[in-house]
Amino acid sequence: MSANLKLQYSTPGLGPGEAIFFEQCEKELLACLQDSWGECQITLWDLVIFCSRTGQQERAVGFVERLLELSDNSDQRANCLLALALLTEEMEDYDSATACYEQVLELEELENITLYFLHNNFGYLLYQLGQFEEAEPHLERAISIDPELATGYKNLGLACEGLGRFEEAIECYITATQVEPCDARSLVHLENLLSRHPELFVRVPYLQRRMDWCREGVKIAQSDLPEVTIH
Repeated sequence: MSANLKLQYSTPGLGPGEAIFFEQCEKELLACLQDSWGECQITLWDLVIFCSRTGQQERAVGFVERLLELSDNSDQRANCLLALALLTEEMEDYDSATACYEQVLELEELENITLYFLHNNFGYLLYQLGQFEEAEPHLERAISIDPELATGYKNLGLACEGLGRFEEAIECYITATQVEPCDARSLVHLENLLSRHPELFVRVPYLQRRMDWCREGVKIAQSDLPEVTIH
């Protein structure tokens, strides 16, 4: 599932640093939902994310459908449909995912961040389906909405690469790395492309130097990230 949906939920009575098991967490969330007569949208979203993270996509779909029933504006409805699209993608039901994105395209008065993820995520789905030309305008639209987010550039680079427009793909990967150097995915795509097509070092001016700058930027950005110990 897309990282756009972050696992952020809490359970009552749990102190700092205490451990909680999946079963206990689910029990607490369902109890909270029951106490709200099934209408607490925060708890419903927590259950959507919990079920997605624990491989229960079909149950997650049910909670999103309940959220759709409770939605009272276009943006809330759009967020529900985008979540359904992501869940059905995880279930490899790409026709349903496409239908969800197409429904969001028909909605009006959406916030820019919602529009960004609509076009970025739909564009990436179309790329995965090999529909590179169809993906391109969606990804360009995402970039125009928020040029400070890196994923639009990365995904546009993938679409350009699929279309055989390698020089454009290179520019997209470099821009994505410059915008968000702590995310090394675009650099990996760039290095893979150049390993398959080393002739691009000759065709693209100063490519080796720019690639070295990207590597250094990623190295510096990742060195600034806090260390995480996983037990």
